[in-house]
Formats: sequence, structure tokens, C-alpha cells
Amino acid sequence: MMINPHGVQRKDAPPELPEIWRDIADTGGRYQVSTHGRVRRMYDDKPPLILKLRPHHNGGMERVTLTLADGRRIDASVLRLVAEAFLRVPPGATVAHRNGLHSDNRLTNIVFMSRRQLGVRYGHMARRRPVKKIDRAGRVLEYFPSVAEAARAGHFSPMAVRRRCQRQIADEYAPYGYTYRYDGPAQRYKED
Repeated sequence: MMINPHGVQRKDAPPELPEIWRDIADTGGRYQVSTHGRVRRMYDDKPPLILKLRPHHNGGMERVTLTLADGRRIDASVLRLVAEAFLRVPPGATVAHRNGLHSDNRLTNIVFMSRRQLGVRYGHMARRRPVKKIDRAGRVLEYFPSVAEAARAGHFSPMAVRRRCQRQIADEYAPYGYTYRYDGPAQRYKED
């Protein structure tokens, strides 16, 4: 049993590769990415600086901000940078973590999937907030599992339902005589 750099025990893990660094495309040699999923800034007159990675939103894939050779700044997925530097990414493929750990960006943890496969694998983890439809008297008319379902049933855009749930509309009951409210906190629906 091996322990990866993130402290997670892995059974039957492949042997760890030596750390190899390659330039990141379109950065003019300013940045490099390694097989261990680290990113560094290269300087002419001082040693390289390992950059701090940050998760995208709550627990999402780790990202890093880079300055391209033309001066533009981009926010890039570290996993995608590793894949593009060391592997040939198939057209239309999405890069994903083999073991599901968003902080494990090693080359050995990369898997390519179609968007459909990615949805099957991770779609059940999406956060949804139940929504209730309420009339002017405060009576609950219907319950919906998500904003999208409420919007579909009411022939609204999801943004219109979301704004009513967040009370961002001046006269939220007009013109239909009912509004929407969140029914409890966000939930993660899991497959049974």
C-alpha cells in the first residue's frame, strides 16, 4: 500500500514516476508543469517559484492563474495543463481524475472521458435545492426537486425562478399570482 503526496492511501497503485518538468504551451517558457501536478514560474535571475494552487469553487479541480506570452492572464485547470504537457488529448475528450480526488493532479491519475461519461460518473453529486411554488396567501401549490424542474414546469427561465427564490424581484407575484421559494438547504442527491 502506497501513500500519495496528499496523504491518501492507495491500494495497488502504480509506482510513482520521477518528477519531470515541461513548459506550458503559449507561456513563452515562463511556466512549467510537472508529472506530479505541480506548477512553477521560471525566472532568468533567480530560482523557480512553485505556485500555490487553489480549488475552483467548493472542492473543485485545482486551478492556477498564468500570464501568457501575449500578456493575457488565464485561469487554468492544473489537471488539464498536466494532460496537455505530457499526453495527447483526444479531440472532444474531457480530462478527469481517475481516483476522484480533485487535489491529486499527478500524471498517473489522469483519465479521458466524453462529457456523457463524465455526467454518468459525477452527475449524481450535483447540488440541487428543492423549490416550492407559493400563492399570494402563502399556500404551497407544488414542490420541485430543483430550480430547473420548477422552471420547466412553469415555462420560465431558471434565472427567473432563482431570482424569485432569492427575492430579487420587486413584485415577485406579478403577473401570475404565485412565486417560488427554496424549500430547505442545498442537498446532494446520491444514487441508491
